[in-house]
Order: sequence, then structure tokens, then C-alpha cells
Amino acid sequence: MPDFLKQGWVWIIIVAILIAGAIIIFRGEIEVDQTVLKVNQTPVTQSEFNSYIDQVIQEYQMYGMEPGEMELKADAVRTAIQRIVLLEYANEKEIVPSKEEIEDRYQEYKDQHEMGMMPGEELLTLAQAEEDLIEIIKIEKLIELYGEEVEITDEDLERDYAEYLEQAEMMEMEEILTFEEIKGDLEEYLIQERAIDAILETLDRLTQEAEVEIFIDIPDHYLEDLNLVN
Repeated sequence: MPDFLKQGWVWIIIVAILIAGAIIIFRGEIEVDQTVLKVNQTPVTQSEFNSYIDQVIQEYQMYGMEPGEMELKADAVRTAIQRIVLLEYANEKEIVPSKEEIEDRYQEYKDQHEMGMMPGEELLTLAQAEEDLIEIIKIEKLIELYGEEVEITDEDLERDYAEYLEQAEMMEMEEILTFEEIKGDLEEYLIQERAIDAILETLDRLTQEAEVEIFIDIPDHYLEDLNLVN
């Protein structure tokens, strides 16, 4: 598959908001086991919030940026909200992974770990990884559900094929696929891209509609886009 088609896997960005690491790197001003915020009555503890902080730091580091403390906290709050509301939405859609799907995904994770694709990370047991695997599968299925409603026209495919030809020329690719050879990949890419766009719109709406209570000190102007409950 041409490199530019692989960009369709931007669903990983969505899945990333579901993964909360176990390393506590930011303790803030309250005890680890206390509630930091509530999202639609779902509590987030300090230890869970620390994992969101860790994730946000990694995202900033990818772009060589160093956020301030309040900006870091505010982004961690948004990440927590996004994860919670997206999973609530998946539950509303009655998306429930099967035992076989969970076991298959765990085997993929285990294979990747054994191949050295996760350096420095301890291999988790199925019981330890199951909750995260269930969440990831739910979001994948949500994307598939949105994808079923996407309609791709011949004009869409022809336009994207023209873009592929332009990119192939710019990159001086030795092998250029014909329209018929690449048509299936183009359609899959477009369906996935539009499904993700639709989910991101839904996620933005759910995030703004969520009732959020915050029990740590973050100035209001950092969170103006949220529905804060006083």
C-alpha cells in the first residue's frame, strides 16, 4: 500500500486517548487516591490523572514543546473527558467485544512485545491488559459503525487517485499503480478518513456537553470550552 494511504490509520490518535500508563509522575496538591475531577459523575482519581499527565507530556515532547503546569493540567483534563465520553458513547451504541476478539487482540499485543516493539515495557498478562484491550476494541468498532454510513463516489476515488499520481511524481516513485490496482485501497482509506472525521465531530460535541467537576486548582480561562459544574 502506498505510504500516503497508511495515513488513514489516524484512528490511533483516538485510541491513544484511551491508554493510561501506570507510571505516576505528577502528584499535584492532593493525595493519590482522592478524586481530581468528575465527568458525567464518573470520577477520575489522582493516580489516573497522573497517567493522563504522562500521556500529555509525551505528546508535547513529540513536537519538542514544554507546556506550563496549568496548560499541562488543562490538557490532561480534556484527555480524561474525551476518553470517558467516547467510551460512554460506545456503551450507548451497545458495543461489546467478544471473548475471542479480546484474546486475539491480546495475542497481537504479545507478539509485538516478543518482537521487541515495546522496549522497556513489561509484558502484561491478559487479566492486566484486558480493560485497555476492551476499550481499544470498542473504539475500533465505533469507527467501523461510522464507516458503514459513509458513501464514496467514483468522483471521490478519481480525485484521490489524481492526488496519488501527483505525489508519486513528486517522490519519483519507480512503480505507479493503476487506478484499478489501487481503487480498493483508496476506498478503504476514504471510508476510514470520513468515519474518523465524523467521530471527532461527535467527540467534540460530547466533550462540550459533558458535565465536569474539577477539584484541583486550574484557572477558568484554561477551560473556557468546557461545561464546568460549580
